[in-house]
Amino acid sequence: ESKYFNCFRHVELQKGMKLFEKGNKREKIFFIKKGEVELRGYMSFNEVNQIITKLGYDVDERDEYYYMNNYPLFKKYYKEDKHDFKIYLMKDNEIAGLDEFILNDEFYCDCVVTSPDIELFELEIQFYMTLFEDFQIKKNLNDYLQLKRNVIGQRLINMRTSKLEGEKSKIKFGGNSKWQ
Repeated sequence: ESKYFNCFRHVELQKGMKLFEKGNKREKIFFIKKGEVELRGYMSFNEVNQIITKLGYDVDERDEYYYMNNYPLFKKYYKEDKHDFKIYLMKDNEIAGLDEFILNDEFYCDCVVTSPDIELFELEIQFYMTLFEDFQIKKNLNDYLQLKRNVIGQRLINMRTSKLEGEKSKIKFGGNSKWQ
């Protein structure tokens, strides 16, 4: 067990610093000992739909097609405009940088330190598989990942729905002239 200790590197960061950024390849996994980080994404609804699908959920866009076909600016809002999604808050004893944040071999969001004090350990990706060869550890890790995927997937679905329904109601009830 002590031979694995040298695989981990102690890291201390300040509030506002990033563990990883959208578009970067995964090189490390972070074990949060103390503190909080937030997963944030500034992305289009198309990107959000890809993530939701990757997490194992279906995305029904039939309603959105009606609005895109009848309101050209809604199509731009939906397909091109970027929106702020605060995806997930991670706290003490969580792991950041596993497969739940990867889309097409890249991170789909930023991971930003939100607490004034954070203490974490990083593990280079090449050591990841070696350390988690044990069947029970892999099973527990997979269960943890599945739970996290479910939470993130449901949260993204809810945020997506909320943002879209707000704009659709403005169209329906004339509350925003940009759609007319």
